[in-house]
Amino acid sequence: MKMPYIQFYVRDWMMSLDLRRCSYAARGLWIEMMCLMSMDRYGFLEHNGQPINEAELEALTIGLSQGDKGRVKGLLAELELQKVFSRDANGCIYSRRMVADGEKRQMFKEYGRHGGNPKLVKRVQKKEKNKPITQNPEPTLGLTPGVNPTLIPQDLNTPEFIEAWKNWVQHRKEIKKPLTEKSVEMQMKEFAAWGASKAIGAIKHTIKMGWQGIRCPDENKQQLGKPRKPFPNEIMEQLKELRLQRATIFNRYEENGRIPDSKPEAQKTHRELCAKISALETELRTL
Repeated sequence: MKMPYIQFYVRDWMMSLDLRRCSYAARGLWIEMMCLMSMDRYGFLEHNGQPINEAELEALTIGLSQGDKGRVKGLLAELELQKVFSRDANGCIYSRRMVADGEKRQMFKEYGRHGGNPKLVKRVQKKEKNKPITQNPEPTLGLTPGVNPTLIPQDLNTPEFIEAWKNWVQHRKEIKKPLTEKSVEMQMKEFAAWGASKAIGAIKHTIKMGWQGIRCPDENKQQLGKPRKPFPNEIMEQLKELRLQRATIFNRYEENGRIPDSKPEAQKTHRELCAKISALETELRTL
């Protein structure tokens, strides 16, 4: 397989401990050998099916600088000592990485001849086969990847509600909480019971407040002296922030697994954070 180029992985070259242990001259010889290995059987140091021996290799690489004659044997020994290359049963030098790349390239070539990777082609064909075919479909909620199309209840099938729903789907995507098929089904039932007007108002209010779950504006009115209990997700967010603060304080002042007595303020702050976290964890278990 003759290639007009070789795949050269700069990071792998720089990070290879085997090569790092070799001299500059040995590395220079190796890159010359890689170029030669791309000109016949990819990855193997041979010409017309015959391995290139040391004398031939020296003849092919001589002339780079004065005094190179006779050095190839020692440089080859240096490369082989560090296991930079391998030899096959006939003693032919080959690059393990180049051979693997060549085999992978040949495999992809075969895939191309038969229409692509058989695993991927089979997956696509199966998906197309199961795709439902409908004529004059009803308005659907197929707006979120992973959510099967669900019919919009007839009472909600208005341009205003559809626009509000699109905004709601987009909002959930932006907060990294995409809707699931089950949540869509349950929300549609609740919206149908509310009616289009109330449902649209709830969606707009929820998006405005940046919340994850649908809530009507009147649900947030608190009676005087009786504040509402926090929702579990709100407590989880508080816990996340407090735990981060506690870890930051501990990592900054920790000595031998504890905050030393010479840092009383840090000790006090750490105790207060632990108390707050414990209280919130207790409250979360009672919800």
